[in-house]
Amino acid sequence: MLFALGFGFLSCEDVVELDLQTAPEKLVIDAFIKVDITQNNDQTIKLSKTRAFYSNTNIPVLNAQVWITDNLNNRYDFYDNSQNGNYVATNFVMDLNNFYTLNILVDTELYQATANFFNTPNIDEVEQNPNGGFSGEDLEIKIW
Repeated sequence: MLFALGFGFLSCEDVVELDLQTAPEKLVIDAFIKVDITQNNDQTIKLSKTRAFYSNTNIPVLNAQVWITDNLNNRYDFYDNSQNGNYVATNFVMDLNNFYTLNILVDTELYQATANFFNTPNIDEVEQNPNGGFSGEDLEIKIW
């Protein structure tokens, strides 16, 4: 009986490797534009290719053309001076009243996205209650 009880506490672990099909590479664009008046306004857009699920190697996209234009026809060019897929602009000036278009030219394919920026509101106070909600067991957060 002791043998059977001891056997129950043993565990086996098998590593399961899935044979995942590799899909054709796609462009990955990491473009988070944030302007903070208290810090340097350098903006970075990272370009890479998708990779196999088990791969730890980043595949940077080199020799792309990256720029942002606004509705006033201002142009802000991004350069990959380090040749690592990180395209940087040091002269980006933002006006919350303008619309901006991100342009990325890779080989002969042009990718575009248009957006405008919003000013974030000031937060005066944050209150957290771990016993909130209808059930009394939910996390409740109040922001003023």
